[in-house]
Amino acid sequence: MYSQSDISVIIPVFNGAKYVGNCLDSLLAQERKPCEIIVVDNGSTDDTLAVVHRYKEIRLLEELIPGASRARNKGAKEAKGSFLAFLDVDCQARRNWIKEAWRILSCHGAPDGLVGYPQGVNRNLWASFFQRASDEFFVEIQAEDGSLLKIDSKNFFIKRKVFWEIGGFDTSLGNSEDADLGIRLHHANYRIFFAPSVLVSHLNPTSLSSRLSVRREQGFFDYRIFRKVPLEEAVKYYPAFNRAYNRYIFLRNPPPLKTLLFFLTFLAEFGIHTSRSFLLVLRLLGLSRFLYPLYHLLMAFAIFQGKLYARRVEVGYITLGQVAASGKFSRRLT
Repeated sequence: MYSQSDISVIIPVFNGAKYVGNCLDSLLAQERKPCEIIVVDNGSTDDTLAVVHRYKEIRLLEELIPGASRARNKGAKEAKGSFLAFLDVDCQARRNWIKEAWRILSCHGAPDGLVGYPQGVNRNLWASFFQRASDEFFVEIQAEDGSLLKIDSKNFFIKRKVFWEIGGFDTSLGNSEDADLGIRLHHANYRIFFAPSVLVSHLNPTSLSSRLSVRREQGFFDYRIFRKVPLEEAVKYYPAFNRAYNRYIFLRNPPPLKTLLFFLTFLAEFGIHTSRSFLLVLRLLGLSRFLYPLYHLLMAFAIFQGKLYARRVEVGYITLGQVAASGKFSRRLT
């Protein structure tokens, strides 16, 4: 039986000086203490290290190669606990976070891991829309038996042994690495469940432009993850690829012509600009009931465009470097 404090908390951080203090305070105030708290700095250039150094109880590691997946894996390699708890730096754990997670993970027949609920702190309209989309995501990723097809790593617990048996996070992915991990876990019949009682407060993103970049990246890497899994399995995890028009664009062999994929990328860009313009106009006019459907459409265009970029790279019509330099993504692709 695991000891009562056999959970290592791992926090990857890049330029999180304005968040990391509140995050660490929430962990130090836990009703049941973790066995350790590990912060993995991923090359911060702000005051993150100075803030963390104020906390003598915290283990500070550094992973200088960019990528949250690398930082999380670095923390997991150094962790002592039999369970790993991954927490994003812009989250604050409720006082019973460890206690409630431990109640679930230590009982008879416990799952191999769990994903807790990130309750949003919404500072503007876009943040509230992010929360609504997040809540819909948690419904979409649950299989019929209640296990999760994918995971969200901002509030995630897993047995350390299972984490390494499955290979940890894929460091070749610049986005959606948690979705990829969840797919591999589910495919290997590990049991990960959604636990809404394991709560953190999450500062939801407030920038619409930033969300568009992240969603493009998500589309790009969702396609790469889709290609990693045998087709009959892949459509279970990404059913959108099984739609008729998507099968033609993304699965046809030989692939569609270069000019067609370029034109579709242009159409997606036109859809992004048009839906964003309508969204901003309707917001000014106070037509609130139309705003979320337009926001959802806007993000769908961004994801679709990211998939198109991935397809064009796959067949050699453009290079990864050209995509990275396009200005459409939030970080450099690797």
